[in-house]
Amino acid sequence: MHASYETVGDPGAGGPFLFTCEHATNELPEWTPEPEDRALLADHWGWDVGAADLTRALAELTGSCAVLSRFSRLVCDPNRDPEEASFVVEAVEGHALSWNRGVGPAERRRKVTSLLDRVGIGAERRLQLRKFSKGMIQRVGIDHRAANRFDHGEGGRARHS
Repeated sequence: MHASYETVGDPGAGGPFLFTCEHATNELPEWTPEPEDRALLADHWGWDVGAADLTRALAELTGSCAVLSRFSRLVCDPNRDPEEASFVVEAVEGHALSWNRGVGPAERRRKVTSLLDRVGIGAERRLQLRKFSKGMIQRVGIDHRAANRFDHGEGGRARHS
């Protein structure tokens, strides 16, 4: 498992889907949150609760591959263009996040390089995937809305509720 992402399934197995879960966790790989920041990490601000489990289950059930982020969206948001101000969230509801205080252009670039580019998807490829994925593999992104419609049945397998 890589520090910034997790791969589930065999990418070479020829499954019909590529599942992505950009908000899979509330982890801070390089930072220790201040006590007042922990509540934000624990709720929907920090991650899409349940989305990672659903993504893993769907990849397994369909014989497909999945890529899940291993850092909180509050570090940087993989769904945002790195040039957008919202790529790095500096404050939530008026509360400045300790690990993003004073983030300048150099730190933004470092986050792109250390967290996003290591997935193997550089800036040009990210733009291509955003527009639409052509070919046999269909990209399916999982977020909190989908995850909240599922729960775990017998044997820990996801089921629609």
